[in-house]
Amino acid sequence: MVHTFCVDGRYLALDVDSGTVHLLDEMSYEVISRWEKETPEQIIGELSGRFDEEELKEVIEEVKVLIAGGTLFSYDASLHTVPSEEEMKPGVIKAMCLLVAHDCNLRCRYCFASTGTFHGQRLLMPLDIGKRALEFLIERSGSRKFLEVDFFGGEPMLNFGVVKQLVAYGRELEKKTGKTFRFTITTNAYDLKDEDIEFFNREMSNVVLSVDGGYALIADGKRRKLASPKRKNLRHLQRTDQFVELDGVTDKKLRNVLKQYQACD
Repeated sequence: MVHTFCVDGRYLALDVDSGTVHLLDEMSYEVISRWEKETPEQIIGELSGRFDEEELKEVIEEVKVLIAGGTLFSYDASLHTVPSEEEMKPGVIKAMCLLVAHDCNLRCRYCFASTGTFHGQRLLMPLDIGKRALEFLIERSGSRKFLEVDFFGGEPMLNFGVVKQLVAYGRELEKKTGKTFRFTITTNAYDLKDEDIEFFNREMSNVVLSVDGGYALIADGKRRKLASPKRKNLRHLQRTDQFVELDGVTDKKLRNVLKQYQACD
């Protein structure tokens, strides 16, 4: 199953079974939207008035390559069949989140992970623990073929050497067991190198990026770069000597109280 949609001028296709998101141009978007309902010849005949015919043929060949590679119009039988009795037994699992780093290179104070430590020690997962986790997932996966592993933190790139070794170990286990790992990494993408990105493209089914805004609003209402925020300037603050009782307060009452203090231009 493939969902095609347009958001903010970007043409996208989501291959549901593989979880792959494709960024498209308008021509490939139109081709993929028609793929399951029309033959390639019909698609060319319908779209040749809008697009160059030779380019349409090139797009069709590219779509065929993606289909053969399992990232477009893919089919995962486990998603379309009723789970077996074995899979319905308590304890059968198909996915695992590995906290490979209880630390982060940004250490934002507002983070749910408490600057990356989850209120614990700053530690990195040893390789042997990660290997045992992958083995455990296989042992408890029942008849499920596709298994999902998310490298999480903290910031998993702080332990990227172990991540790469675990992916390699997972590929070895695939050959021995017939299972297939779909690896994902969740990262702030700070200071990624070209070789890191190449590894993601080669080995990761998905890369999840956590991106924060670049500005903060300070007391005077001006935007400041988060990299070098200024302290609040008390010249922009004043006491009102007024208190609002919160019991029974409504939005309307609060707005009326604040309205008298609105700044005048």
